[in-house]
Amino acid sequence: MSATPILRPSGGLTFRIPSLITTGGELTLLCDARPGADPTMDWQSIGGAMAEDLPNPNYLVLLRFDGETWSKPVRLPGTPRVCGDAASAGEELAYAASDQIGYFGSTLNGPRLEAWLAWGSDPMNLTHRRADELYEELRADAIFATSGSAQMLDDVAAFPYVVRRGESTEIRLVHVRAGQIEAMSQAITAPAPLDETAVCLTQTGTVLLSSRIQGHGGRFEAESSDGITFTEPRHIDLPDPGCNACFAVSSDTYFIHPHAHSRDNGAILRRRRDYETVHRLSPGEFGYSDAAWLGHDLIVVFEREGGLWMERVDARKLVV
Repeated sequence: MSATPILRPSGGLTFRIPSLITTGGELTLLCDARPGADPTMDWQSIGGAMAEDLPNPNYLVLLRFDGETWSKPVRLPGTPRVCGDAASAGEELAYAASDQIGYFGSTLNGPRLEAWLAWGSDPMNLTHRRADELYEELRADAIFATSGSAQMLDDVAAFPYVVRRGESTEIRLVHVRAGQIEAMSQAITAPAPLDETAVCLTQTGTVLLSSRIQGHGGRFEAESSDGITFTEPRHIDLPDPGCNACFAVSSDTYFIHPHAHSRDNGAILRRRRDYETVHRLSPGEFGYSDAAWLGHDLIVVFEREGGLWMERVDARKLVV
């Protein structure tokens, strides 16, 4: 099935960083609404990765999908004025906020890229709070939960956080229940600096992390039985298109990964046990993405042409 648009650029806004929640057979999409960056702002000096990353005045919006049509976007209430990069699992939400500093300019003892948590059964009526204790416990200069990637482990949400101290980075899987941090994994490090991380729970009950190498090709993968203690990360030779990837688990574990070095060739679904290609999404620009199941359909939402698009994949066609 071909890709269809959900949100197109409008009124000076672009839409990025999809995060999907499935509750009661309905799909909820969270994403950034991003105004065009002020051309006079020196975004590099305040640690932005791109001009339209925080602290650009971004904000989170929400849409619902009934299986056929998407609702109009509404601003997520209860958040700080400037925020974005949501990750969600179950009734838990993590995101970043700052109107002063970007990720690369954030420091432990200065302006920070704030970590926020929210929780509740209705996404339009969540309780929100800053999670400054993450900075204090980890002694980090910057942290963020990987947008679009989180996993329920029983009744606890597990968020993969990228943790930066100076120029070094590590990954921590942070366990959250009702907005409170209950546990934190060991530090996951590799010979190369790790960045955005996808997480899933496989059919056999294994917690699987896959982290991209910052600025280079390849990924590192680690496994755990409890989400706390992980195996030594092993290198996976996959190309890096410069953005995140995501997992989808049904009768098998699938890995959704854009083509490398070109945002014009769509994305690949790979079977994780051998990373063999089992499906190619429709050609075209493909950026950050998230995926969720609705019945036999895998719903993949991804960035394209300044907006968000959707493609349905029939899981029965993935059996090889």
